[in-house]
Amino acid sequence: MKIHVKGPRKWPPTSPLLPMKTILSIGRIATGCPMRPIDPECSIFAYSPMAYCGLIFGICLNLVILTVASAVIASAIDLSITDYFMVGVESMNLSSSDASAVVALIFLSVGLSVAYIFMVRGVHMVATKYCQMAMKASNGLEIEAVDYKNLFRRQVLKLLGLGVIIAGAIAFIQELSLSSLFNNHDKNISSTLFYAVLIVNVMSYTALNWSPFTFVAHAFMHQVMGSLNLLLVKFAGKLENADNLKASEVIATGNELVELAAYVNRALSTVIIIEVSLCILIVVIAIYFGISILNAFQGEEIDYTALKFGASNLLFGGFFYFRRWFLICAGQKLCNSFALVRIRLQKFWAKNAQDEKENVSFAILMDQFSQTPIRPRDIFDLRQASGMSMDGLIVTYLIVLLQFKFA
Repeated sequence: MKIHVKGPRKWPPTSPLLPMKTILSIGRIATGCPMRPIDPECSIFAYSPMAYCGLIFGICLNLVILTVASAVIASAIDLSITDYFMVGVESMNLSSSDASAVVALIFLSVGLSVAYIFMVRGVHMVATKYCQMAMKASNGLEIEAVDYKNLFRRQVLKLLGLGVIIAGAIAFIQELSLSSLFNNHDKNISSTLFYAVLIVNVMSYTALNWSPFTFVAHAFMHQVMGSLNLLLVKFAGKLENADNLKASEVIATGNELVELAAYVNRALSTVIIIEVSLCILIVVIAIYFGISILNAFQGEEIDYTALKFGASNLLFGGFFYFRRWFLICAGQKLCNSFALVRIRLQKFWAKNAQDEKENVSFAILMDQFSQTPIRPRDIFDLRQASGMSMDGLIVTYLIVLLQFKFA
């Protein structure tokens, strides 16, 4: 389906999600991403119930596999599942309250992720409406398909690269733990594998902290915000070279971009809240248990069990810290672009406004571009100032938890 825009146009409208066509096709089969493009331009999407069922089935299957694997490992060292759990708790010098905290926080993460899973059922409608609005707003902004493709590479490869590095490091630690377990049949060593499986794998897939599905979801979210930022930057550039621009055209394009930003804010608000909450929660968990790495150097010999346990947690926490920070940076770029458009718009207004009606329209636009573009449910602004406040929140939680831990 092609969208035709009236009037002369050198650049045909391009869907901002066109670069995701391949990854969405793979994601629907491999990860259960429940939407599929139904046109070559990748601008209209439909719901895929079979893919959604595959997502639910994959999560349930992963839980079963983890449970069976834990039972097999426990039986290999002559332990029941309950004793296996207790060995892990005792060998890591964790109290019963620490063990309870692990279980409670995992259930909380799973609860947030269940909400996430239910929300993705409507992602095809969000994608379709966003593409239609973005293609309309891009009229005259001289955006080509290659611009969106370059944006996609920069946004996604950054997150994917970090994820691969962290996941590879954690997998290496797990492999060392697994080798130690079966070579030595040491019950203390088994705790490393237990906690690696419990905290890394269960949270990784069941809590959707890092999985192929999460990668597709993040690619979509970053592409939406990144393409919106690209449209704003192009509009600001057009205002800078505004010799042949009419005030009515600028007002129309500005209103379309404001409506597009408002829709992105509404559509992504709940997802951003869940994502930020999940990242803060897991960073706190990871640092709290990652501090056990200090226990590895308290004796005459290095305690490799505590070392591996702490290292895997710190790596995992680092990944989620940067995952949240990338999201904050995407919001900050939108804030910067809003500010740039507002400055250029003010200069254009001073030179080109002709009548009272246009003055009122420009005044309204100026006010709208003075707002924060992404403000999830009016809870916080998605910008670096909020990111610093979240860092302070994490530090506060850790201070309180560590006081109880070492009391």
